[in-house]
Amino acid sequence: MHHFKKLSSLEVKLYLDSICALTFIGVFTGACSGVNAPTPNPDHLVLASGNNQQGTVGNALSSPMKVQVLDSVGTPYPSGMKLAISRMLGFDSLPSQTAIVTTDSYGYASFNGTFGFSPGAWQVFPIGTTLPGISKINFSQSPLSYGNGSFTAGSSITTPTNVHEIIAVADFNKDGNQDFVVVAGTSVDVYLGNGDGTFKAGAGISGLSNAQAVAVGDFNGDGIPDLFVTDVGNNSAYSYLGNGDGSFALTQTFSSLGANPRHVAVADINNDGVLDVAFTMQSPSNTIAVLKGNGDGTFTKLTSVPVNTNPWGLAFGDFNADGILDLVVTNQGSGNMSVFKGNGDGTFTALNTISAGLSGPSGVVVGDFNKDGKLDLAVGNDSSTHISIFLGNGDGTFTTGSTISTPTAGAYLSLGDFNGDGNIDIVHSYYGGTSVRVFLGNGDGTFNAGSVLNVTGPMQTAIGDFNNDGKLDFVTPTLSSTTVNVYLGN
Repeated sequence: MHHFKKLSSLEVKLYLDSICALTFIGVFTGACSGVNAPTPNPDHLVLASGNNQQGTVGNALSSPMKVQVLDSVGTPYPSGMKLAISRMLGFDSLPSQTAIVTTDSYGYASFNGTFGFSPGAWQVFPIGTTLPGISKINFSQSPLSYGNGSFTAGSSITTPTNVHEIIAVADFNKDGNQDFVVVAGTSVDVYLGNGDGTFKAGAGISGLSNAQAVAVGDFNGDGIPDLFVTDVGNNSAYSYLGNGDGSFALTQTFSSLGANPRHVAVADINNDGVLDVAFTMQSPSNTIAVLKGNGDGTFTKLTSVPVNTNPWGLAFGDFNADGILDLVVTNQGSGNMSVFKGNGDGTFTALNTISAGLSGPSGVVVGDFNKDGKLDLAVGNDSSTHISIFLGNGDGTFTTGSTISTPTAGAYLSLGDFNGDGNIDIVHSYYGGTSVRVFLGNGDGTFNAGSVLNVTGPMQTAIGDFNNDGKLDFVTPTLSSTTVNVYLGN
């Protein structure tokens, strides 16, 4: 029998492509739910914590299935997580069928097989990973109602001051609707979702100098989304704990980390079950600051990772399949990308530097674009009109893949399966452009041009289901304006 580490804080949703309503024994008769549904939610079967993460379903399931892994605040867990999913002969028995799947950067994994020809008990385990936060699994049997890859302009939100580039999505007031935060220089503005694609202003965070980036995570394990903010105006960073009503309380200030703190990534990089933080320190610092989470919303500086000139984007993933998160960083000034092997203790060792096809590399996202079980990279280029694809070899190295032509340069990329074909798609935006473009994945590492949405100066996009119809939507702020636009998936 396999032995796995104890699971804490994991939300696993099985989205079944063909069944919309399933009956759960002792829970409810379900209806379709959307992506990033919060905890708790009546269309999830909540399992007890511990090493026997089991649940019973009352209906036969269908294949293929799609799994999404979300953390306790509804944010996709870092890519490269391996999961063992088993249908059991009965509770406390050996698995009769097991699939090993690996998640992509939107938390998705899919698999085929003979699962679910009959109802029964199920188990889900992460392999080689200890997860932070509250100890429970949500194992959902309701499907994702996929869109067709196109979008319709929704609401437009007017902010008090000009917004900056970074935006993040979570359910900050725990009402079951997706909310968002957007960086606005002297503030971080909070907008609470009404569940119909519209938003109302929340409390927000004030008193900042020139905030540049924000990231979401559950830093103290209470199941409420928290924030980490970088501020280049005073070269500081801040940790805020969520109060559960859409407001936040300052927990810690870092003021001696170096110059120009920018983009932030959140993950458990030392495998202690607590979320950590890493962020780029642009020129003249040219490092990645790594902070160890203490589990109470505070952090301790762990290390600084030297990189090349003007680091911009960063992302985590298990690129060499050793169960430890690795790190990739784009170096905009030097025109290359650095890949680092995670050592499992929060430190990193340089693996390789990639420069082929890159020109002012900026945003980087991680996913399995060719469905070979190995993590790949997509990189936006700030100085050329293409997206660069790099296919992972599974050992921490990458092979140059396809090139996606774009009408403008592209600083920002986001991922999701917008047309429900099981392939990862890419959303491309650029603050100097006049459109947001969707590129639909073919499942072999190549992409076809999809929707074109006319937007002037679109910044980063953030994905969520804002009108609770089960289809992925996105939200994007516009350059040097007080406007944030919502686009609803069709």
